[in-house]
Amino acid sequence: MPKLIDTHTHVNFSAFKEDGKEVIERALKAGVWLINVGSQYSTSERAIRMAQNYEEGVYAAVGLHPIHLLEGHYDSSELDELVKFKTKAEEFDFEKYSLPLAKPALIIFILRT
Repeated sequence: MPKLIDTHTHVNFSAFKEDGKEVIERALKAGVWLINVGSQYSTSERAIRMAQNYEEGVYAAVGLHPIHLLEGHYDSSELDELVKFKTKAEEFDFEKYSLPLAKPALIIFILRT
């Protein structure tokens, strides 16, 4: 069992392109498991690929953040292929983000077991 589970990481983002594997290995060695959160199709897909490289300790959360809807690159069929189940809408401060497309917020989640 892990000492800690970090439920919201972004090692799947491009900022970790060079050292993401090293970051994951250090976390696992320290007893920390990770849930890599995708915020659009590409980062969700990357999170899944990363999770598939580990028997345990690295998992993927698949989703689409409302800010990416404004870019006009959202194709629901792409995420539908990755989704295993959906959770209830997250409690979300819509006024804080004031994005017209952020209503209603929906969290899409996948966990490899």
